[in-house]
Amino acid sequence: MEELRKQLAGLINSANLPFEAKFYVLKDVFREVSDLYNNLLKEEQKQETKEEVKDEAE
Repeated sequence: MEELRKQLAGLINSANLPFEAKFYVLKDVFREVSDLYNNLLKEEQKQETKEEVKDEAE
């Protein structure tokens, strides 16, 4: 994980973009990753609920 962080920081620092552009790109990437993570959590909760209902029905 630390290696990924270092690579991202290096890539961002070497990009020929104004600081504001770097900020907004990172913000967009963070939002996308957050959305994916939240969707994953929702799917896991749905699966757990299905399994609980199935167990109760048996």
